[in-house]
Amino acid sequence: MDVTTFHTDLGKQFETGMVVRDWAIGALPYPNWTAVGVMLLAGFALRSKLSRASP
Repeated sequence: MDVTTFHTDLGKQFETGMVVRDWAIGALPYPNWTAVGVMLLAGFALRSKLSRASP
């Protein structure tokens, strides 16, 4: 599993992202997570992308 999040204000949004991660993914082990700071997301403040290989 691989998670990528795009943030318009990474410093303010990171803690919220961790709460959402815990709710959506659950307990350890956590997947690889790349957080990307961006200047603009059309109509959004935060965007997430989750990729998972089928077993």
